[in-house]
Amino acid sequence: MQTPNGAKLYFLRRILRDPFAPESVVDPAQTWGLRSYESTPDDPKPGRDVYDVYSKVPGKGLDGREYRQL
Repeated sequence: MQTPNGAKLYFLRRILRDPFAPESVVDPAQTWGLRSYESTPDDPKPGRDVYDVYSKVPGKGLDGREYRQL
């Protein structure tokens, strides 16, 4: 499939699990937080227009940023 300007579109066949999530979480979709345009940048929430996902796992990366900010 292509966009009107000729660029290819890619789709995921399945939702991948957040690699930082604990093994006890079985459903891969539950390992991600959803961010929509309806929410504020400081308090992401799901909505009709989800454009991004973030890790819900607490903790920080090697650069000191929280996983949810990466």
